[in-house]
Amino acid sequence: TVGDAEAIARHAPSVAGVAPTAQTYAQVIAGRESLNSLIAGVTPEAERVDNYVMARGSFITESDYRARSRVAVLGSEVAETLFGQMDPTGQSIRIAGRQFQVIGVLESRGMGFGVENLRVYIPLSTFYTTLAASQAGSRGNSVDMISVQAVSSDELESAEQEITAILRDLHRIGEGERDDFRVLNMESVAGQLTQVMGILQLVLAGIAGISLLVGGIGIMNIMLVSVTE
Repeated sequence: TVGDAEAIARHAPSVAGVAPTAQTYAQVIAGRESLNSLIAGVTPEAERVDNYVMARGSFITESDYRARSRVAVLGSEVAETLFGQMDPTGQSIRIAGRQFQVIGVLESRGMGFGVENLRVYIPLSTFYTTLAASQAGSRGNSVDMISVQAVSSDELESAEQEITAILRDLHRIGEGERDDFRVLNMESVAGQLTQVMGILQLVLAGIAGISLLVGGIGIMNIMLVSVTE
């Protein structure tokens, strides 16, 4: 929940920044163009924690968040689909039938787990009041994930331990009971991706070797027939 994110920010000394995110799919309309996009409710800290770079305009500010403003930041592909080569900054769009003003466009980046280029970002406070009022539970407003930035790369492991301890305490998970959350360290994820890429390279090398062998046998047979004739 948002409360979990606030607790991590307050009580984890190895953490430099915290950015909770809630998501839902909705139709986005601009003029005659429309698409179904992933709408992400974020806090102003997301720009720094998730390393977003603005191509045009500005990101969601603290005043936007507090005022629950109906403003939106577009991913690069969303902006191109809805507005083409035109600058969308200052233009109006409709998200799930509600009017929002575009205040910025993110710079295009490689497609990662968050598919940032295909998202529309709005203030998390606005997200709850307009798109997902049902996400308010007994423990507060729920979120899909919490991005956390460690103080330094050396503090990643301690940050992970602190986050786990804080969440287990907040969720009242007893000793020996399984966690009802998952903490992903992006360094370990990168290591797993490197292993997968290595396996794929071996598979491709095997396929290439088999292709060369089959081709070689074919050429050898044709030359043998030609010489024999």
